[in-house]
Amino acid sequence: LAKFRVGLAIARALSVVEPWSADRRRDLSVSLNKIGDVLSAQSDLPGALANYREGLAIRRALALDDPSNAERARDVSISLEKLAGIAGSGVRWSEVVAFMEEMDRRGQVTPRDRHFLDSFRARAAAEAGR
Repeated sequence: LAKFRVGLAIARALSVVEPWSADRRRDLSVSLNKIGDVLSAQSDLPGALANYREGLAIRRALALDDPSNAERARDVSISLEKLAGIAGSGVRWSEVVAFMEEMDRRGQVTPRDRHFLDSFRARAAAEAGR
């Protein structure tokens, strides 16, 4: 966690120095997700949620700036998945499914990622059945 926080500080500094750089902003979102992963594993769900939400906001902005970029869309789907996996995050599995289905309509779901869509559909169905 300490090393990821050092990386986050560096990513924040670089994104301030180069605010126009999509790569710097993506790097920042990756650092936020890594910290969120560690905090989630440590059961610090409020901390994980804060990092995941900040990362998602960055990723959504990047995807809006370049809607045909499949990597940017995939990054959003990853952030949505992480949030949907935490009860009370405000993100439902149905939202993850809807986002990925839109990606699929645009041809942005790769064959290697297709199984994720199927898994998310099953989770959304289970969530709806609760």
